[in-house]
Amino acid sequence: MEPYGWGQLTNEGRRNQYDLGLFMRKRYNDFLRSMYSPDVFYLQSTAEDRTKMSGMLEAAALWKPNKKQMFKPDLDWQPVALFYQKRENDTLMLIWNTCPKYTQLRSSVHDLPEIRKVEDNNKELFRELTNFTGIPIATIEDVGSLYSTLTAEDHMGLMLPEWTKNYYPNKLEPLMLYDLQLNTYNDEFRRLKGGPMLKKITSDMMARKNGNLRPEKRKMFMYVGHDSTIVTLLDTMHIWYNQMPHYNIMVMIELHEDEGEWNVQVFLKNTTAHEPYPMTIPGCTVACPLNDFVKILKPMMPDNWKEECKVEGDYTTPPAPLP
Repeated sequence: MEPYGWGQLTNEGRRNQYDLGLFMRKRYNDFLRSMYSPDVFYLQSTAEDRTKMSGMLEAAALWKPNKKQMFKPDLDWQPVALFYQKRENDTLMLIWNTCPKYTQLRSSVHDLPEIRKVEDNNKELFRELTNFTGIPIATIEDVGSLYSTLTAEDHMGLMLPEWTKNYYPNKLEPLMLYDLQLNTYNDEFRRLKGGPMLKKITSDMMARKNGNLRPEKRKMFMYVGHDSTIVTLLDTMHIWYNQMPHYNIMVMIELHEDEGEWNVQVFLKNTTAHEPYPMTIPGCTVACPLNDFVKILKPMMPDNWKEECKVEGDYTTPPAPLP
């Protein structure tokens, strides 16, 4: 986006990401302490420029150097290690090529009668949007893409075309949300798409409880993805209630120890303007005992994801949707 190019962070986006880092520093200051170490803090993003930059911006605010770590007197910043997987190799946040079974399911979702019905009911809307935009609008995903573009332009302060007043956001928003739902359409989708991330999180928490987390000093894992990444994780935990994922949306999954008892608390911060609010896993409490958390969500976590991702016969995954 202006002035850096398509798909890049705007200056407002940069400020908001930095502010998220300040928020986390305030929230977790006593827990993290001030000394950055790659053993204490792990940062991973998707391979997109804007997510890598978002991670670095949040880390810049979260880990300002203390006196020992300041390497240039006039620079209140220090580098942190950033990890990411190439899009075609992503096994955590942008699963597509790495799980042919999921790709096959997601690509054939339009063959389901209930999805066909939704698209048939919106054919007139698709036709009108095609006429106004000059680009083919034929699916729920096309509407989602248009909604995202108009939202970006609106946030940049650009004047939207007059015709959009009758469509954006009210008529487009339900289909945008439906588009996000298609990624985790049922429990099989959730298990293949969101299961790996959820399993990584729960495995790390169990390792911390059992005293075998490595490195043993690790206190925070931070993953930086996209609106679809957040929705997938929330829906895999059955706590997405069709909230529109605004820019800078963040989920915090906290592991707490209280006199030898371990519990998990989940918070959603959907904008930079509001404090996070607690989420309750169905069948548990806000402070959900760790063992109960794992037991409740175990059906969403594949035992052998690679095996479950296999498909029979020759299958070539279609191009991945843009994140």
